[in-house]
Amino acid sequence: GAKVGEFPNHRGFVEVVAGYQYWHTKYQATGIGVQACNPALIPGICPTDQPANGSVITNTTNWHSIRLGTSAEYRLTRRISVLGTVAFIPLSVIDNKDIHHLRPDLRQDPSISMIGVGIGADADVGLRLAILRNLFLNVGYRVWYNRAVDGTVKFHAADGTEESFPMEQFQSLRHGLTAGINFTF
Repeated sequence: GAKVGEFPNHRGFVEVVAGYQYWHTKYQATGIGVQACNPALIPGICPTDQPANGSVITNTTNWHSIRLGTSAEYRLTRRISVLGTVAFIPLSVIDNKDIHHLRPDLRQDPSISMIGVGIGADADVGLRLAILRNLFLNVGYRVWYNRAVDGTVKFHAADGTEESFPMEQFQSLRHGLTAGINFTF
């Protein structure tokens, strides 16, 4: 990033930012409860002989994104500042893999894979409190959003064959409160 402006009386700054963002998530579903399963309708897939605990599905998603945006800080007092960042993501690449641990008809690493491209946006706003001269406490709220609009979904069968389908949409939304401690030097 680079500063492109300052507020009067050294109250803060505005800067433009550009960079690479890597966003990794991994989810694991465990336990299973079979409500009804007819092996005649879906042969080889009914998990009636599976244990009630253990891994069922593991999902790993990696987003590789380019971010372009602006960031600002405005000092309300000598100790309290308001912060904000807004970034547009003109290019985002997703690599998503599922392992369906109880599906004997699917390969186990991965069972389903997805590759796609899309766009997104990030934003955050917060307050900064100076604790000591160069030590700050930050609190805020952040939203991250990525959406793939084109790509391929592959189902990997246990016998080594694959079936590919177009990926119509895949999105990730993460938001919530943030807190941190910053030291500047």
